[in-house]
Amino acid sequence: MNPATCLTFLAIATVGSIAPIAAQNRGVRVPAPRQAAPSEPRSQTLTLHNPYTSGTFSAELLLPTRPRPIAGVVLVTGSGAREQQALRTLSQYLAQRAYAVMILPPVPASGASENDNLDAVAALHALEMRPDLHGAHVGLVGYGEGVRLAAIAASEGSSAAFLVLLGGAVVADRLNTVPDTLARGTLPRDEAVRSLRRVRSPVLIVMGEYDRQGTHRTAAENSEALRSALDAGRHENYTIKVLGDADYLLADTGAGGTGQSSTAMPPVSVWRTTGDWMDAQIRALEPTAGSDAADNGQHKPTRLYPKSIYGPFNFHPWYIWQPAIGDQTRPYGFWYW
Repeated sequence: MNPATCLTFLAIATVGSIAPIAAQNRGVRVPAPRQAAPSEPRSQTLTLHNPYTSGTFSAELLLPTRPRPIAGVVLVTGSGAREQQALRTLSQYLAQRAYAVMILPPVPASGASENDNLDAVAALHALEMRPDLHGAHVGLVGYGEGVRLAAIAASEGSSAAFLVLLGGAVVADRLNTVPDTLARGTLPRDEAVRSLRRVRSPVLIVMGEYDRQGTHRTAAENSEALRSALDAGRHENYTIKVLGDADYLLADTGAGGTGQSSTAMPPVSVWRTTGDWMDAQIRALEPTAGSDAADNGQHKPTRLYPKSIYGPFNFHPWYIWQPAIGDQTRPYGFWYW
């Protein structure tokens, strides 16, 4: 190859290597590689057997993407449109924070019954014993009309690692003419306050300053009633927060409570406060919560149940013992799935 031909090829190669640099200098940029979106929580629909009532109930379970969740949560709310809309936001938020969330059927407008209470207790045990949770602690969260049911269920069985009551009227309004029991078999309205005396797990209560749910009490009076009930039970680890300019579902109403809306939702700061408090309680119980190494660590929780067999149920290898709750008089025995 003669020298002239070599110089021609060298010039072409040089121009080709300079062209991309010149294009970048003119503002043409190479697009950055697209990052993959984080995986969404997995959802399951469950039908669970309740050994305390010999019946069944349905639930929805959201599982986080990490192999071992930080903790499990049994979530109960009311049947109102605002509560159901906020339920989706809260459950997704907790699942993204690596909590396994079991959503129970909403509390009917007539109020929670004793069967609803036993279903919540059974849901705690079912979530606690799931193999894919690897022994993670389980707590109870109530929102709106679900706060009374959550408080009563947390006082029985001693299985809840924590109790969170968000919004809703925990304290019954004695000035109203509505009776304590709205329908046959419905739990009394003031049962939740009495139950707080028997709760032994950490408690977080968040209420709005402007409660438009028919109560004649102020937020300060409701807070004092709840504080008195917890102090009467010699409870030491509880937190009561009152949100300014918020209604009974913790939505921001504006100054004076005049901006209430039928579609208003709680701000994200409410869920963040709840998640931060739950994280602190779980870390105090288990410093390695959520870590995959916890299965072999010294802080791995151990679940011990009596080996005795009670109740009318026959024994099978796949049955796992569930203890009786409180003053439970209904048949009980072994939980299975």
